[in-house]
Amino acid sequence: NKVEGKISVPVASHSWAAMLKRCYNKEHKNFEQYGLIGVHVCEEWHNFQNFAQWHTEWYAPGLEIDKDILSIGNKEYCPTNCMLVPKDVNKFFRTGRMSKNKEELLLGVMLPKLTDRKNHRKKPYVGTWDNSPLFETQEECNLAWVEQKLKRLYSLCERYNGDVKDERFLQAMLDRAATLEYHLHNKLTFSGW
Repeated sequence: NKVEGKISVPVASHSWAAMLKRCYNKEHKNFEQYGLIGVHVCEEWHNFQNFAQWHTEWYAPGLEIDKDILSIGNKEYCPTNCMLVPKDVNKFFRTGRMSKNKEELLLGVMLPKLTDRKNHRKKPYVGTWDNSPLFETQEECNLAWVEQKLKRLYSLCERYNGDVKDERFLQAMLDRAATLEYHLHNKLTFSGW
């Protein structure tokens, strides 16, 4: 079980154990976002050898398992629903609520800590990305955030095109880009994948 001269079993074992813990261990820190909502592992992958065989076939250093890029809302870890992707691609799609405030904010929107010195009043919203300007409405901020996400998504496509062995990867990324473009073009609020 070597990949490019490196032993991959420990990597596969760690990935397999973490996947099972998220889905079945009620004490795991991420159980609420996985097992509690019905995310599960297919019967075939309850056997480590089956999972390790799949993992070794697709593995390259720096890749981790993802179940959501191919099918939004997917609740089953299995060979047809999963692929190994770069860590920053996997992180890119972990879009959750960005605010710790009690107020329900749109994705990519925070309440600012700064005061607008020209108007001597707080502007209500700021984006969650670096160097975000201030926005009068959540909707404006959300659309600007979508634009930032789209740029980042295309950057990831360019960076990793050819690095992921699974031929479904690039098309899945472009499908997600099309979703963001649709929201931008139609000025629709984006509430997540």
